[in-house]
Amino acid sequence: MIAIISLPTMAFDWKPAVNDTLRARMFVFTEQFIAQAKGTAAEKVLKDFLKQQKKIASEQPYAWIDATHAVVAKLKEMYPPCVDDGKQEALIRRNIVRLVDYPLHVNNRAKETPDAEKQAFEQATNTYLASTRQMALDWLRQPAPDSGSVDICLVYNMGTFIRTSNRTFAMDICWKGSQEEAAIIADAIDAIFVSHPHQDHYTPFLLKAVADAGKPIISPAKSLPGFDDPRVVAITSTMFNPITVAGIDIRVLHGAQEVGERDSIPNNTYLIHFDGFTLINQGENENIPIQLQLPVWPRPDIVIAPSWNQILYFLEPIMRSRGATVDPPLFLPLHQNEMGHRVQQRESFWELWNRPDRLGNPNFSYPPYLVMDCGEHFVYKK
Repeated sequence: MIAIISLPTMAFDWKPAVNDTLRARMFVFTEQFIAQAKGTAAEKVLKDFLKQQKKIASEQPYAWIDATHAVVAKLKEMYPPCVDDGKQEALIRRNIVRLVDYPLHVNNRAKETPDAEKQAFEQATNTYLASTRQMALDWLRQPAPDSGSVDICLVYNMGTFIRTSNRTFAMDICWKGSQEEAAIIADAIDAIFVSHPHQDHYTPFLLKAVADAGKPIISPAKSLPGFDDPRVVAITSTMFNPITVAGIDIRVLHGAQEVGERDSIPNNTYLIHFDGFTLINQGENENIPIQLQLPVWPRPDIVIAPSWNQILYFLEPIMRSRGATVDPPLFLPLHQNEMGHRVQQRESFWELWNRPDRLGNPNFSYPPYLVMDCGEHFVYKK
């Protein structure tokens, strides 16, 4: 029996803190991280980082922001994404991504935050985001994976590039780079999916580049804010029988992300089949009843969903799909640290593992899962 705990969807636990408090909390967390990494290559890297930051903290109170991003980048190279089995390497991976929560939760939007702190945050964050975009562009230039594999690259907090030996497509890409880079992306992919018209899930100039390159755009609406093009493949209702676009078989559960009593944002949950793989991307579909129809669909190999969006109610019917108990899908919980939100609403990696409506419910039978930070990728093989 699978137990589900019901909690409010949009409750977040990371509270605003002044620089000195946030830095001190990062120091405490790093000390705990060092203890868990004892005897590994990460231990010395963390000790050197912590020693240096404690030494300069009084004279350079904001240096830790950029330095934390730097040590996270180094550790991510040492410990690439892996399926979380609860063992030491997986715990190190958890702590690596949790460490990035601290610099990304500087309270940059508060009037009372000093200008020097805001400037340090902006510079460090821009460097972090630019480096992750470059990682994604470099990934697009790499050879395709072998037949029987699918390579998934996390672009921003919810956007993914997905590649097999035969094709490359994109889902929910918010591209904060240049239009020239958008043209490179458009040339490299075969199609792009938009789950819903929130601009952390698409970028108008990227969609235009994709359309101009003659590649299909699959969307829950014909017209998106900032982008109106007759070439959009709009799927505006639930579709159990698949259509084929760019060699990809597409089914849709059409719902919405609720934003108020009078308005809602149309959202497509896509179930797609390509090159022998089946993937389901929830987007931000908050229509729970419609998701109860998921067991009648093919069992997915890969499941993508934002970790805050009542994922237990999403995973439970998926795990009732035929064969899912014996051969469970790989789950990718995404949408951490959305920088367009206030600190209070930047879903943290801390919450991912500590809230019982995320990955913290001891009574829920979770499928295997993998946690990535922006710019990282993982090759999935059947």
